[in-house]
Parts: sequence; structure tokens; C-alpha cells
Amino acid sequence: MQSLGGAGSGDETGPWEVKTARLHQALDFPMREASQVLKMPQAQIPSSDSFAELTLNTLDTPKVPVVVRVQPAEAHALAALRCEGPVKKETRRPSREPWRLSVATGEYSFFADFKTKRYRVNPVIDEIPRPPYWGKPLKVQP
Repeated sequence: MQSLGGAGSGDETGPWEVKTARLHQALDFPMREASQVLKMPQAQIPSSDSFAELTLNTLDTPKVPVVVRVQPAEAHALAALRCEGPVKKETRRPSREPWRLSVATGEYSFFADFKTKRYRVNPVIDEIPRPPYWGKPLKVQP
């Protein structure tokens, strides 16, 4: 559903359209994520016998799957995470799991906040997440 709602879309020829070839590309991300969440020994591989270019959906504003991780991993569990954009401001309390959210295409900044001054973060500022997904790490320094 994520792929039909925006992750499988592109605007190369005008409006945001979900087409079969892009849908195939977009399915790779949620399948890899599901493999990690379910702790499966190997990633699932989407398969298709046909790559006919058909439009399956047209969108005004696609939703882009986003995964926010803090590196190094030991800092991730201590980080409160923030996403700020023109129409969306969202936060998440510290957790060991990556932060998975969905944002409309547009400009966003991603931050990691810590209760102590143990880590300094290099935020990702004014990034434009585009389909099929966005997932740059937030790098922190001790």
C-alpha cells in the first residue's frame, strides 16, 4: 500500500504517477525492512515476469517512506528524534528501533536530541525526500 500511495511514484513526465516499473523498484525497500523487522535470515526479493510500463495510480502529493537512524548505533537508543517541515512536525522518544514514518514530498530537516551533552549531532537540513524512500543516517560525535 505504501508503494501505491507514493513510494512507487515518479514525476518525470508531469504528474506524480505510480507505474509498474517504479512499483517494482519501490517494493524492494519495504521488503528489506520487513526482513529486518521479522529477523528473517535473508531479504525477500520482489519478482515480476513483466515490466510493461502501465500507470496504476496518479497522485497530487505522494507519501515517501522515511527511516531515520542515528550512527553510531549505541547513540540511537538515546536519541529523541525530530522531523520538521512546512506541513509536518513530528517527534519520537528514544527507542532502539529505527524511526519509520511517512512524509509528503517537500523539504524537511531531521534532528537527534540528547538529554546529556554526551553526543553532538550533525542534523540533516532542508532535505527533499523523494520516492521510492529516504534513509540517510544522522551522524553523531561523542
